[in-house]
Amino acid sequence: MGSGQLGRRVRPGPERLPAAQLHDEPVASSPIGRRRAGLLLGPIVLAGVLVLPLPLTWPQHALVGVLAFAMVYWSLEAIPVPATALLVLALCVLLDVPDVHGNPNPGDAVFSQFSSDTVFLLIGGFMLAQAMVKHGLNRRIALGVLSLPGVATSTSRVIISFGLLGALLSSVIANGAVATMLLPITIGIERSLTDLIRTSHPEHSYRRFRFSTALMLMTAYGITVGGLLTPIGDPSNLIGRSFVQAQFGQRVSFGRWVVLAAPIVAVLFVVLCLLVLLLNPPELRHIIGTRRMIGEQRRQLGPMSRGELNTLVAFSLAVLLWILPTAAGMLLGHDARLHQLLLNRDDAAVAALIAATLLFVLPVAWRQREFTLTWQDASGIDWGTILLIGTGLTLGRLMLSTGLASVLGHRLAAMIGDAPHWLVFPLVAGMAILISEITSNTASVGIVVPIMPALSQATGTEPVDLALVAVFAATYGFMLPISTSANAIAFSSGKVPIRAMLRCGLLVDLSGVVLIAAGLAVMLHLAGP
Repeated sequence: MGSGQLGRRVRPGPERLPAAQLHDEPVASSPIGRRRAGLLLGPIVLAGVLVLPLPLTWPQHALVGVLAFAMVYWSLEAIPVPATALLVLALCVLLDVPDVHGNPNPGDAVFSQFSSDTVFLLIGGFMLAQAMVKHGLNRRIALGVLSLPGVATSTSRVIISFGLLGALLSSVIANGAVATMLLPITIGIERSLTDLIRTSHPEHSYRRFRFSTALMLMTAYGITVGGLLTPIGDPSNLIGRSFVQAQFGQRVSFGRWVVLAAPIVAVLFVVLCLLVLLLNPPELRHIIGTRRMIGEQRRQLGPMSRGELNTLVAFSLAVLLWILPTAAGMLLGHDARLHQLLLNRDDAAVAALIAATLLFVLPVAWRQREFTLTWQDASGIDWGTILLIGTGLTLGRLMLSTGLASVLGHRLAAMIGDAPHWLVFPLVAGMAILISEITSNTASVGIVVPIMPALSQATGTEPVDLALVAVFAATYGFMLPISTSANAIAFSSGKVPIRAMLRCGLLVDLSGVVLIAAGLAVMLHLAGP
């Protein structure tokens, strides 16, 4: 592909965001042995768990079996990942996981759990991303970022820059909203640079690049890491902070939170950069002639089209609505009536849906009744990832409603209570991260924090300190597409094989356990009460 084609002006057309089921290679081209093993192993694991004499109620027992089955099918990619999500929902109904006590339709109890504001945030965000791709706004922004001094000449600097951008934005805007903002821009960066690599280095004719995987993972993980920096960075932070105040009568101020979290976030970001780049080393360190080619492509783009301007207006409205509650809190105080009203009404999903709907109203050519986005365009969003994240939320809610989460939490607490004192912090952090991998961050906080008083008595540890470890760790979860909305959106790009997310995410999770435990122990000592 020549440079002229790379810099072409993107007009409305059939171009759509890649679907998650197209990640890496189509499932049919996965190694046959692994796929066959997964197809057979999943049902065997499910049956094996169900016949084990576990001291659980039937709904809890069945849910453990379904979770084990899902992990096998997702990790081995026995069938497409979103298809596994659908099968998991069906299994929950067939095995009567919700335990509906005589209700003739247990499906209602399962499928009603699927809806969430996170699902609608993804739908609205994907529509905004679709408009950006359709009209080429993401490519324009991407080339603008690449033209910054020193960025585009190094693939590693591009990857780290986007991780840092995600981390900084997510410290003041909800993680899902930041992921929605950055996804189309990151896709534009990836397409521009891989085209440049193919143009300047024709010997690299790969269908896919490790660079692409590293860029998407770094963006998603940077967003998750940065969300811990401030209390407003993630909803789970606010919930956990409220739990600490309600249960222990101790308020964690905004400044104290930042002081405690900043060193952890900074060190983990450095570790994150090293892990992502070591596990997914870019094919090239430097790309020849990038500045000249990017400058030429920016000139070829010409002035912004009406579609780009309309998309920018809708996107800017979403960003404004996303930051409005935070801005009101900073200007008027967090107890101000307007701030509380915005917190309750100006949800991130509401902002995304309002902005997405505006795309169907703003005209591109009024005489021809052409608008910025058509329903045909919107129908091309990645419904597979939406199904996947909805299933993850359903499993998390079923863990709560069946009592499995409480059982696991208290049993883990009993195990931790017998551990050496110096292991308590790492074990609490590991427990919170493990739970957040298979349920939402907010649910993880709700499961782990309430058992901290009992654990504090058993271990002789300060309860507020344990609660902060649990709250900080519950923000993280890097292994699965269902762990965070940032993971789900990165996975929807089609550039991240699930094996790469599992492998890299496991190491980042382990690093997070160590750094949260050690970092909070040190900072709590230095910062004092």
